[in-house]
Amino acid sequence: MKNSKSQRLTRASLSCAIYIALSAIFAPISFGPVQVRVSEALTVLPLFFPECSIGLTIGCVVSNFIFSTPLDAGIGGLATLLSSLLTAIVGRKIKSDVKKIVLGELPVILFNAFLVPFVFTAFSDGAVAYWYGFATVGVGELVSVGVLGTVLYFAMKKIMKKSGE
Repeated sequence: MKNSKSQRLTRASLSCAIYIALSAIFAPISFGPVQVRVSEALTVLPLFFPECSIGLTIGCVVSNFIFSTPLDAGIGGLATLLSSLLTAIVGRKIKSDVKKIVLGELPVILFNAFLVPFVFTAFSDGAVAYWYGFATVGVGELVSVGVLGTVLYFAMKKIMKKSGE
């Protein structure tokens, strides 16, 4: 039983808990218009385990609700759900590591860069706040997902190879 229902539930739950914990630990740099959310590195997990999409989405919603605003919980949760589902599809369909990383991380970076700034526009000058947020959230996602997520991806590959998965 390599991928039992119990294992899938455990992975989803752990991804949720770790997302919330990392968001709490790094809260000073995880929220606001200029952010590098370290917990976003976990968004590569659906490349290996599609069930982590749900855990990451719940983790994002809970973190945003606790440390930010209900609006951020809704918009950030939507960005996480949509991007992690696309990432999971990439994980199933693409075999090349390079393509898998690029195509798996791109939805996360783009959905967050395009959607999260709407949170900032609700509380400030619309267009300026939106494009400023687009740039700063986009750069933060490039760091957290593009750099840290890539490191996590290769660490996971190594762990899975050793465990025989």
